[in-house]
Amino acid sequence: EVVAETANFWSTRYTKEDDGRYHFRNACGPDQLHKPISDNAYTNISVMDYLERAKALIDTFLKRDKTAVSLMLRRCRIDEEDWKRWDDVARNMYVPMVNDQVFEQFENHSRLPIADPKATVEKEGSDGITKQADTVLLFETIPWRFSKDAAEANYRYYAPRCTHTSSLSLCTHALVAARMGYSRDARKYFAWAAGVDLEDSMANTRHGHHGAALGGIWKTVVQGFGGLIVSSSGVELSPNLPPWWKSLKFRFFKDGIPVFVNVQREALTVTNGGLKPVSLTVLGSPATIEPNNPLTVKYTPSWKEQPLDG
Repeated sequence: EVVAETANFWSTRYTKEDDGRYHFRNACGPDQLHKPISDNAYTNISVMDYLERAKALIDTFLKRDKTAVSLMLRRCRIDEEDWKRWDDVARNMYVPMVNDQVFEQFENHSRLPIADPKATVEKEGSDGITKQADTVLLFETIPWRFSKDAAEANYRYYAPRCTHTSSLSLCTHALVAARMGYSRDARKYFAWAAGVDLEDSMANTRHGHHGAALGGIWKTVVQGFGGLIVSSSGVELSPNLPPWWKSLKFRFFKDGIPVFVNVQREALTVTNGGLKPVSLTVLGSPATIEPNNPLTVKYTPSWKEQPLDG
């Protein structure tokens, strides 16, 4: 019900305009310095992805128990026209572009002047500088939708335009940089993110720890350096152990089965701690790990330097 109601809400928030595309006016994206805006790229692409997956999920459950799901949709007052609208919005969503690879943070964002990020705190929303990760969030939350070239192009475009005055921004940039193998940025942003509370770098830890940022640090370790990605197509492990660490260990559960991951500098070991086989994608290849029969594969971390080192 939550999935259906949420999809229905988002589909009704968009308006189909004369260009045949759906637009979201008077919005505010993750970077709250700029508002109101039109067609925030992160919001529009996230909604498009959500509507596609919501429809696929409900289609799956309809095949399993059509009567129960039909009753649920009726209870939520979702009819066939709503169902069609989900698909139409997803297919015809407008996403502004800076060029053929870089999404525009919101409509006309690229026309704003670019100033020194350190000198714009008092000019909130008057230029193209952002307070925190916005478009870059796409490559944290739904990375499987984009090519590596697109991820790198957007990261290089937006990272220098961010002041990181939100504790949520540093861990996002660290995670995305880790996935792309940008060693300097991954280490820099990870250290900064940890320092928010450990070093009280924002001078406000006395009011309480930054819980969401701490969660972001965990995600950077497990999903960035550990390479754990969970999507509609399954669970994937593609670790990238940083050169300043000797090893990384973590665990997760898949279908109730505990899976233990041990990343070394030259090998990756995955152990099934349950009683049934578990299927994953490991370093790009499908793998079935049997109980008490760990899978060990050789791998080489892929780190590189990059022009950006802001």
